[in-house]
Amino acid sequence: MKTYGELQQAVKLWLNREDLGDADVNNPIRPMIGDMGLIKSFIALAERKIFRGMRCPANEVSVFPTFINDKTDGTSVFTNEILVPEDLLTLKALTINNTILNFLDYNLFVREHPGLPKDVYRGCSKFSREGDLLLLPFNMEIKKELGVTTYPKVKLSYWADFSGMNNDDETNSVLRIAPDLYLYGSLMEAEAYLVNDPRVQLWQQKYAEAYLALTDYTHQIDFNAGPLQMRN
Repeated sequence: MKTYGELQQAVKLWLNREDLGDADVNNPIRPMIGDMGLIKSFIALAERKIFRGMRCPANEVSVFPTFINDKTDGTSVFTNEILVPEDLLTLKALTINNTILNFLDYNLFVREHPGLPKDVYRGCSKFSREGDLLLLPFNMEIKKELGVTTYPKVKLSYWADFSGMNNDDETNSVLRIAPDLYLYGSLMEAEAYLVNDPRVQLWQQKYAEAYLALTDYTHQIDFNAGPLQMRN
């Protein structure tokens, strides 16, 4: 079970119901047998639930960010604004020239220093987020020489939202590494439609086990840790 299409078939098989398809044009109340209308909605709801709290290597992304031009001297562009990626859930690190910048909670900073001008925080050695922009505490130079543009060495690491699969052959790293999380999450979302299915407690248990296993895997990846052992 590695693709969106395979996941749909698995959910359909586990539910063992024939009334979970797209609406019949001749009878909108009853779905058409063989289609996947409701099953797709169960998966979509499960994805939203999964990625609201998912923070693991499987959905960790590192990119070279997009800069927003601020001002230019004719040959170079100077900017302190970076566009936030659309799939960003939570920031992990912003690295400039191999140095990691700390995150500044801008709203907290303003509450603590209400009398200071808005731009004062730019003197801090931290970056902040305002809406869809990350604001650096200093300007970066984007050089333009002889038709060649050279960008500063900046890398943005974050946990991404991979929800929104549409094509049957589509997949993502979370589905590949934890198909059970997707499966049991989708089955749990189906309970609102099925009502009082006796299997729902089992699905909840399996979902919790899959999430816990992924969390434990994350811990070992982050800290390069094996099982804890007592010392003599």
